[in-house]
Amino acid sequence: MGIIGKVTPKIYEYLRFAGKSSVLEVKPISRVNVSGLKYNANFAQSLKYKPEEISSAYREYAKSPYINYYLREGVPLSEQNNKLVSCLKQGIRESIPKTGKFYRGIQNCPDDKTAEKLIFQNLGFTSVTPEINKNYAKSFAVGKNSAIVEFDLKKPLKGFQENNYEVIFDTKAFTSDKYKIKKVKDSLFRVTEKNEAVKFAPITQHFEEGGSLVFGTLPDNYVAKSREFIKAHTITYKFGPYKGQTKTFPDSWEETQSILPHYHIDKLWSNGKGSGTNSVQSVVRKSVNDPKTEGRVTLDACCIDGKTSPAGFYYKLGFRFKDQKMNKQLEEWIVNGGKRENSPFLTGMMYLPTENIEHCLNYKVI
Repeated sequence: MGIIGKVTPKIYEYLRFAGKSSVLEVKPISRVNVSGLKYNANFAQSLKYKPEEISSAYREYAKSPYINYYLREGVPLSEQNNKLVSCLKQGIRESIPKTGKFYRGIQNCPDDKTAEKLIFQNLGFTSVTPEINKNYAKSFAVGKNSAIVEFDLKKPLKGFQENNYEVIFDTKAFTSDKYKIKKVKDSLFRVTEKNEAVKFAPITQHFEEGGSLVFGTLPDNYVAKSREFIKAHTITYKFGPYKGQTKTFPDSWEETQSILPHYHIDKLWSNGKGSGTNSVQSVVRKSVNDPKTEGRVTLDACCIDGKTSPAGFYYKLGFRFKDQKMNKQLEEWIVNGGKRENSPFLTGMMYLPTENIEHCLNYKVI
């Protein structure tokens, strides 16, 4: 090991003891007598603190981990300590969401169950170190059964950060229902997000061979056009104001269009949370992968509950009506916020333009 290799760990060890970082596992110097204390923590959470107050709270937190000890042990907090916790929580709520790898050095962690308890049952704040200063976290992993926990965050998670050595995540930020922990090798554990099960809403759809006449404006890649010669003929009106009168039509050519093979969505029963989107996207993928349909998908935007139309939902996914006036209504609705409660009550056939396929497949429910 070179000189730098020997000196670097000592530098981080010095920073750790000089800064008295909150990652240290020590007990508070003394306990405040808080018997009979009644404090409205919810009220404290609602207060708005200034940036300098939040920074001051962090400096106090970084001096010693007594706040985390109180939270983990369930010790009642004084009014001052409640304010400190509230300041840190506000700082976390207002922070920029973090992704990437973060590290935490822990002691007395001999097995997976202990690691799960330390991470998933931690009632205090979770303090970690950004990857850029990974060695700083390693300086805490000293002694027998010590370990490093790597947090590999793909989904953004809000964390308060005042420097490049520490990021604070909220209490109960890491729970076993959302995250999993795995032992990678001796003295190294990795925390990652659990993959959420993809939910699909009930849907009825079928493949259409095409060939039936269709009216209205559809893209050229949706229809096959043909011209038919109509001989001169005479008709007699049997009803209405022209009853009994005749009318002669001259020879003419009429253009007709028949729809090409496609997949058609009959009905969709969505229960929210992206399940309806997933079901529609599954039909679109099927059509894209079918050489007979080449991504063509149509549907019936029909009222199922007797109160609302799903046209707005389909429009957001990229589907369009044949009638441009109806599309204009939905476009204006989107501009004005696109709220479900004031969605235009429009029904009828809709189709997915080729240029909107990518948008539809990448659409995410926010």
